[in-house]
Amino acid sequence: MRGPDDTVVARPVVLGPVVDGLRIVRSGLNARDRVIIAGAQSAMPGSPVQVRPGRIQPTTIAEAPVPAAPETGQATFAGR
Repeated sequence: MRGPDDTVVARPVVLGPVVDGLRIVRSGLNARDRVIIAGAQSAMPGSPVQVRPGRIQPTTIAEAPVPAAPETGQATFAGR
């Protein structure tokens, strides 16, 4: 998430189910918050960000990528 001074701010959220390929956020954000939708792996709290408009689109079942089976020795995470 972006803070008022255009820096990254970590915010705890409560996640819900996936609907049309999009994860529901049950709480922790409000309608005026801006979230990072690209490059989140590089976003460290306090680092500056450039605000660019973006759009998150739902996907249909046919467009959703099929997850590959995990490789031997690779762990998977089963979220709530």
